[in-house]
Parts: sequence; C-alpha cells; structure tokens
Amino acid sequence: MRKRKALLYLGGQYHDFPGFAAACKRFFYKSSWTLDATFDLSILERLLFLKYDLVIGYTCFTKSNEDKDQQTPSGLTIEQVDGLVNYVHRGGGLLGIHSATVIGESNSRLSKLFGAEFLTHPPAFSFQVVPVSIEHPMTADITAFEVFDEFYIHRFTAPVDIHMISIYEGAAHPFVWSRQEEQGRVACITMGHSSQVWSLDNYNKLVLQSALWVSGL
Repeated sequence: MRKRKALLYLGGQYHDFPGFAAACKRFFYKSSWTLDATFDLSILERLLFLKYDLVIGYTCFTKSNEDKDQQTPSGLTIEQVDGLVNYVHRGGGLLGIHSATVIGESNSRLSKLFGAEFLTHPPAFSFQVVPVSIEHPMTADITAFEVFDEFYIHRFTAPVDIHMISIYEGAAHPFVWSRQEEQGRVACITMGHSSQVWSLDNYNKLVLQSALWVSGL
C-alpha cells in the first residue's frame, strides 16, 4: 500500500511548534503516513506540484508586534493563501489544527477557507468536547472527552458542518467542523495547544480520522 503523504506547515507565536510537529509525526507514522514538517511557508505557493494527499496547518499569526521577533511572520502572504486555496479547489485536503484560525495579517480568504476566524480565548481550563454525531467519519466511535486547553471562540465566515461542540458561559461553541470548498475538503479541530491534549488517545484518533476524511482516503 502506498504511504499517504502529508505536509505540516508551522509558524507564528505563543505555541510549541516543534513539539507539535514531533507529536504529529509519531502518531501519523504509526498509521502509514509520511509527514513533512516545515516553517518555510513559501512551500504553500507550490502545493499543486508537490502531490501531497493532505496539508495540515498549525500556525498562530498576530497583528501585534509586542514581544515579536522581526523574523516571525504576521500572516501568510497573498501568494501563500492563493496556493492553499487553489490546492483545495482542485481537490486537496486541508486540516487546520488549534491556532491555524488565528490568521493575523493574512488575507481574509484564509478565514473563509477555514470557515472561521479566531476571536479570543479565556485562560486555559478543563472542559469536555462532545460529538454532535458519531456517524460522521471524522468522529466515528469517538465519545465525549475532557481536555485541559484554551477555549477558542470564533467568528464564522462561511457555512460549516459542526461535528463537536463545547459549552462556555451557557453557550455552545463549535470545536470541530468541516466544509466542502470546490473539489476539496477542509476541516478544523480547535483543540491542541499542548502535549496535555496531543497525548490523548481520543484526540489522536480524531486527528487521524479527520486527516483521512479531508484527503478522501
């Protein structure tokens, strides 16, 4: 069987990007994937030629210059966003994890592609994420589980199908969702700030099932 090929692009602030890449490689390799991780965001401009089954985004861009190294990008360039959009439109699979929706100064087409844009989060705390249905391939056989994580609150910018939710201050918030974009598929998993989440079996299963669904495999 051909190994499935994934690209993980990283960059920004406030997150353990190398740690996430290492965790991602561990559980992807166990499931017959090869995974290339990179901070070179220019690779997104060449996606149509690189034959990846899946692209994963784990970034955190900010418009603020406070505590920011001059080499830290504040967002994807127009060319990089165009590369992602064209990749998905032609049948590619895109999986945004955790802070991928913190788009900073990226073109607004990126938030539309993901279906949402990060607004804010309270200090991290323990909460449950609950599947809306266990019938979708992304959440098959996954029951409610608890995470200690940042509770991300989003503004939605395009129609999405919601697969998992959580409750904060009496309101339900989408935490896992997907959408069809032209010939491709996009999914977002909001959880994933630290190894306290990456090490959970249900989380790993969710990421892998989502990867298979968005890539059409």
